[in-house]
Amino acid sequence: QYFRQAGFKNVRNLEGGMLAWVDAFGS
Repeated sequence: QYFRQAGFKNVRNLEGGMLAWVDAFGS
């Protein structure tokens, strides 16, 4: 359960980073 939550959090952080990256280069 712990590893599953940690993995999900990692994916969310990666997703947020990608959105920020796309936003920076898309503007």
